[in-house]
Amino acid sequence: MKKYVFLIILLLYLIPVFLQFNFTSDFHIDSIELRFPRVLAGDEPHYLILMNSLIDDKDFLIKNNYEQVEKNESCDAGFSFKGVKLDRRAMYTKDGKDYTLNLIYLDGSRRPGKENVDLEEYTQVTLVPIGLPLFSALLFFPLKDSCAREHFAIFFSLIVSLIGIYYVYKVVLHYTENEATALLTVLAYALGTEIWHYSKTFFTEPYLATVFIVSYYLIIIKKKDVSAGLLLGAGYLMKQTMVIPFLIYFVYYIYKKEYRRVMCFTFTFMIVAIIFVAFNYVHFGTFTTPAKKFTYGDSITGLYKNLFSPITGLFPFSPLLLLSFFGVKQFYKKNKEEFILLGTLTITYSALMISFAAVGGAYASRYLLPVIPFMMVLWGFAYSFSKYKRIAMLIILVSFLINLQAALIYPLFWDNPPWIVIKALLTKSDRIIEVLFS
Repeated sequence: MKKYVFLIILLLYLIPVFLQFNFTSDFHIDSIELRFPRVLAGDEPHYLILMNSLIDDKDFLIKNNYEQVEKNESCDAGFSFKGVKLDRRAMYTKDGKDYTLNLIYLDGSRRPGKENVDLEEYTQVTLVPIGLPLFSALLFFPLKDSCAREHFAIFFSLIVSLIGIYYVYKVVLHYTENEATALLTVLAYALGTEIWHYSKTFFTEPYLATVFIVSYYLIIIKKKDVSAGLLLGAGYLMKQTMVIPFLIYFVYYIYKKEYRRVMCFTFTFMIVAIIFVAFNYVHFGTFTTPAKKFTYGDSITGLYKNLFSPITGLFPFSPLLLLSFFGVKQFYKKNKEEFILLGTLTITYSALMISFAAVGGAYASRYLLPVIPFMMVLWGFAYSFSKYKRIAMLIILVSFLINLQAALIYPLFWDNPPWIVIKALLTKSDRIIEVLFS
């Protein structure tokens, strides 16, 4: 049974990668193509530009890469963005000092009195975290001078997401000691949450979801502190919010008086994290990232926008996650100490992202992808002890249909609620039939 479940997941993850849709501005299906995947939107092209800069130019300097993309002279930002003027994700440095916040706001606009400053005099260094482009560049360096790197970058995301899915199964199986429950839980996670859609993107969140669950497995279940430290260090390079699980595990080790383990864990984490410090010191003469300081916003608005909004909320797109709350009592009764740890990791990280100021795309459920595997552990307990399994299966089915749509027809879900497809089917059925059968 196990191999069939994972085979189903593998096939359902691969098919949407090759099935590519083109849409008109009013949500008509313009064409359906079978082709290799490409980066889609948001910060994806900026991550890809840095990866290509590291491979082709062997540096973190991105000005020439953006210029070549805008002149249609390279595919550094991806096939879909050739000849497109992109909003630059750049820091500005000069003579080893950072001038970013003195010159521009985080949204890229000039600060008062700086409108006439010639930005061409400054070196432009990436504003996106360096981890994902750096590790991808190391992996795809043999594909130098090939635009196919973009396709392989997406396949890399897919593979990493599938690894995380497998470890959700292993953690749930460890706690429930019931393979049927673990397999159902992993099916629900893989096909009923947004990890399905984001697994084929070049965002950091699918990677962080895997880092979260695998590091937990290594530390709590396998006691592999060295590899867990390296993994969390890699996650920290991908997004500095990953300092949260590092600090929580650090406190956990101290509480358990496992000083040898905490030394191994911390040392290996710092081996990777030192790359972040070195990058900032070389380019800015500081040990932090000045342009990426965390800024607090309205937590109440963030709570609604990130969890309940029909456009950006976690629960409207993955309603089965609501069942996780019903597993709290049973998990606590069986694993009190680990419940506190798992709950602290989930709540602290979620609170951080919910409180983040709404700069650019700050309100997005994908920022909470890293904590979904932990929610699925509770979900497994909720289902095991539920008296209403038929209702649970109905919610799973609804979640599956929503995320199937998002995986296949992803552009419809940009700034739209999950029921947009139903509306499109009802109002544009004639056009869809024409495209499919012409």
